[in-house]
Amino acid sequence: MRYTRNRIVIGEEGQNKLLSSSIMIIGCGALGGQIAMLMAGSGIGTIGIADFDVINITNLHRQLFFSEGTIGELKAEVLSERMINLNSDVEVRVFKEKITEENAIKIFKDFDVIVDATDNPLSKYSIADITHKLGKHFISGGVEGWKGQVLTLLNDKDCPLIGEIFPMTPEELEFRSKGMIGVLGPAPSTIASIQAAEVMRILLYKEEVKSHLIFIDLKNSIFQSIEI
Repeated sequence: MRYTRNRIVIGEEGQNKLLSSSIMIIGCGALGGQIAMLMAGSGIGTIGIADFDVINITNLHRQLFFSEGTIGELKAEVLSERMINLNSDVEVRVFKEKITEENAIKIFKDFDVIVDATDNPLSKYSIADITHKLGKHFISGGVEGWKGQVLTLLNDKDCPLIGEIFPMTPEELEFRSKGMIGVLGPAPSTIASIQAAEVMRILLYKEEVKSHLIFIDLKNSIFQSIEI
């Protein structure tokens, strides 16, 4: 009964595909937490989550799966408990550590799709490059103010590197990864929902999906998709 509404849309075979699939989410904040909850609810069989950060009161306006009572606790631990409470059928693998090139190769190899939900370009570029080396599908999301974007890169031979799509020098990457940016509360939920849908598209209809970039401007109600 749990997946009845899903099955109406994707059928029994589609639901079984989800149940036998695995995804890895890096970042358990506004993007990663929402994606993780949606994936757990949808019945993705194995979900990895990675984050070494703790919950802060400034997170709560957009990270609605946390609460005032969990401030100071590890995001990955609190989120994994929420996921299991939502759906005890899924396996949740928790990595309470920073993802580096050394540990990523070992961690990522067991997952079908890698989902970047980090909040700085330096991490995104590093994760994307490692994912490319391993030949994994990659979905990245980013948010600032009213705007956001979702990048989907398949592991085919024509897939570009993230540095070819968004060229930046190491100095630019370092500079853009510092400081705090403003984020409108609803923006991450929108981007995270699109990322979650992209995951399901790849798992269910991989042959129909192409690498592409989606831009969203919520203030002006603009949605654009560019094939890469």
